[in-house]
Amino acid sequence: TLRFEPLADQWGTTVLRVDMRDSGGVRKVGGSFVGEDMADHLVFTLDVRPVNDPPTFRAVNLSLPLQEGNVTRMFAVDVAPGPPNEAGQNISWALRGFSATEGMFEYPPVLSVNGSRGYGALTGEVIFSAVSSGVAEFTVVLVDDGPRIASYGDAGESQGQTFRLQIHAINKPPSFAPLVGQLDLVENRGSLIVDGFAANISKGGPQLFEEQQTLTYVVEESLTQTLTGPWPTQGLLAGFHINEDGDLDITVAQHYYGTFLITVRVSDDGGTEFGGVNSSLVSFRLNVSSVDGQPAFDRQGELLVPETMRLFPQSFSDFLSSIDLSAVPPSQRGHDRDYSFVVVQNSNPSLFLDGPNVSFPSGGVDFTLRPFANGHADIALRLVGPDVRDPEALAPVTVKISVIPVNDPP
Repeated sequence: TLRFEPLADQWGTTVLRVDMRDSGGVRKVGGSFVGEDMADHLVFTLDVRPVNDPPTFRAVNLSLPLQEGNVTRMFAVDVAPGPPNEAGQNISWALRGFSATEGMFEYPPVLSVNGSRGYGALTGEVIFSAVSSGVAEFTVVLVDDGPRIASYGDAGESQGQTFRLQIHAINKPPSFAPLVGQLDLVENRGSLIVDGFAANISKGGPQLFEEQQTLTYVVEESLTQTLTGPWPTQGLLAGFHINEDGDLDITVAQHYYGTFLITVRVSDDGGTEFGGVNSSLVSFRLNVSSVDGQPAFDRQGELLVPETMRLFPQSFSDFLSSIDLSAVPPSQRGHDRDYSFVVVQNSNPSLFLDGPNVSFPSGGVDFTLRPFANGHADIALRLVGPDVRDPEALAPVTVKISVIPVNDPP
């Protein structure tokens, strides 16, 4: 029995000669040898046939952001048809198992071998077009085109390996365009509804996960500015809402007027993972026309005083009460010396020798009656000051002072 072990990955043809000798030996008798211990030599050819080795590779997992269109990524490295003597073989991928999130791909992914045989490293690539986030698992084998004689031990297919392709949705910012660059309102007129104010609404992209998002609209008070007028932006809006159709419902707080730059942050619920962006800022001008509001106050229904027989000044505190300066910009409130009540009309001035005069901010009234005079006087008042706009255009507030006759002794 002839036993031998070829070197690894070596093959070819060789000629062998075998000499067979026994242990009996030969003897020398006289001048010659007697006996024979070697047979005729045997010559034969040994042919070591090459065996097709399986291709090799190493699969790697992939984690990628969602992108539009076709994407090519490497999923296998150290790709080879086999040992160097098999470098000329053609290799290809065969899919032995596949699963993916429903609706993840536009078409089934395609596997390919990248590189030139015999020149540098080969790699495995997957080509796909993802339309949504998800996870796909591939079980693949590498197949060569070498011989496939099982009795010789040929193996033209690698062991199967599994790799994962995970697609992360990258959230894109939502946006909209104001229907108009400037929204015009009138002071103290309540809420205004503007249909379709938020036009060209985009939730970030055409992908399904973007289209399913919910948008919210919030005024960024820190970015809102007063462009003209004395009012600050703090407390400017008593109500602000944009619905899913883009309809705006806006209410400006009482007494505010001027021109303001309103900045709205539109946000979605897609998150910011993997570098996503979930909001953007949109600005528009809000112009609120003035209607000449003025401070308000309460007054007694009627001030009743008896007639007098002599001259003496009289004072009544809290004649006017609950003075409300909400129509005055906050920067000017509390400057008491800048405001005063002015009597613009007196229906019966003959009742008085002096006054009546109304003080601010106490609301007290003082006057001196004419002796023995009695009757009624309707007093029309205006509150004037640096921020009471165009007081002449306002209807005065009327209060009544009645002097009751007193029966004097004869």
